[in-house]
Amino acid sequence: MPAVVHISRPAWLDRWRSVPVYGRRLQAVIKAAEQYGDGLAEEVAAHTGRSPRQGRMLMALGHVLGWCGLALTAFGLFSLRRPEFRDLVLGPFGIGLLMQLPSGALVRAGRRELRPAVRDDDGKVDRRRPAVILASTRREVWPGMVESDVAPALAWYGPVVDVEQWARTAPAFGEADPQAEVARLMEQSVITVLVAGNADVDAFELEAIARRRLAHKLLVLLPALPPGFDTLQRWGRVRTALSAVPGFEALPETPPDGALGIHLASTGETIIITGPRRRRAGDYVRAVDVAIYGMKCHGRW
Repeated sequence: MPAVVHISRPAWLDRWRSVPVYGRRLQAVIKAAEQYGDGLAEEVAAHTGRSPRQGRMLMALGHVLGWCGLALTAFGLFSLRRPEFRDLVLGPFGIGLLMQLPSGALVRAGRRELRPAVRDDDGKVDRRRPAVILASTRREVWPGMVESDVAPALAWYGPVVDVEQWARTAPAFGEADPQAEVARLMEQSVITVLVAGNADVDAFELEAIARRRLAHKLLVLLPALPPGFDTLQRWGRVRTALSAVPGFEALPETPPDGALGIHLASTGETIIITGPRRRRAGDYVRAVDVAIYGMKCHGRW
C-alpha cells in the first residue's frame, strides 16, 4: 500500500508533526526541500546575475526591520499616557510604523534574488532544468488555478514550462515531431507535474513517461473540482491512466481523505500526499515542497 504524507496549513505545530515514511518532522522536510531549491538557484547565479548572499542579507534586514518595528509600535501604543498626535508620530509608535513600511519590500527583493519569480525569467536566461506542467492539466480544473497556484509553487525549483502554452507560442518545429519535443522537455525537467481534471489524461504523456523511465519525476496533483464533478470518478480515471507507469500500479481503489498529490519517493515507494479539503495556493506550495523532498532529498540530505 502507498504511504500517506499529510500536510496542513503552516502552523507552529509543524515542528512536532511527524512524517513517518521519512522519519522526520514536517517542518524539517519542507525546509530541506527549500534548501534544495536554493542550491539550484545558486548553481546558476552567475548566469542569472543574482547574488544569493545579497538575497539573504535583504531578507534578514527586512525581517529585522519588521519585527523591531512591530515591537516599537506595540511599546509606543501601550506607553502613551495621552493620545497626542505629536507623540504618536514622533514617538516609538510612529518610528515603529516607519520601520515596518520597507520591511515587506526588502523581504520580497531578497526572495527574488534567491528564488526567481514566474515572470522574471525565461529559458534563455535561467539555466536551471525546467519544471514542466503537462498539457492534460488544462482539462476541467478551476480557471486560472494553474497560473495562480501551481506555477508559482514550481518556480522555486526551475523555470516553469506549461506545455500547452509552450506549444502555442513555440516556433515551428519543421520536420521535428512535436511529441518528441515534449518528451525531450520531460527528460530535461527537474519535476513534471500533471494537474488532473475530470477528463481523461492524455495517453501520450504517460506513455512517454513510462517508456523513458521518468516516473521518478512525476507529481500528480488533485485539485478540488468545480461543483458537479465527482472526485471518485476522477480518481478512477487517474488510477487507470497511471497503472501503465511503473511504480504507480498499487494505488488503492478509493483515495485517502483529502488526497492532494501522488508521486514516487527516491526509494521507489508510492507516496500519496493529503491535505485540507478546501484548497488554497499555499497548499500546492507545501505539496510541491514535500514531493521534491521525497524525490530529490530523502536519503541524500
